[in-house]
Amino acid sequence: DARPHGVDARSAWTRPGGEGQGVRLVDIEMGWRITHPALAAHTPKVLPDPHRVNRDGIGVFVGDHGTATLGVIAATGPGVPVLGIAPRIAWLRACSHFNRTTGDDLDVTPAIVQAATYL
Repeated sequence: DARPHGVDARSAWTRPGGEGQGVRLVDIEMGWRITHPALAAHTPKVLPDPHRVNRDGIGVFVGDHGTATLGVIAATGPGVPVLGIAPRIAWLRACSHFNRTTGDDLDVTPAIVQAATYL
């Protein structure tokens, strides 16, 4: 919807590429439920790194925030009750700033560098 109740995605969708066509995105966070049904149409993947990993399911951590972020941007698909701002995004990846080796959940600089190389 338009403001004040939304971001007026419908207006963006009327512009060339407004649904995300041609857009590549890397979300940098700690965890995602990558197999969430609202994301299945995009088959997102976590960029590979031997130390920085998807924290979802490690201990009691649940990747709800990262999942929601990707959903706000790109949710779509049959039976999915929500639609993201850019449902036709061309490429969707995730990059973790959680370092499994050290337990550091703010290993951000290497995550940014890695994400930039993919964009």
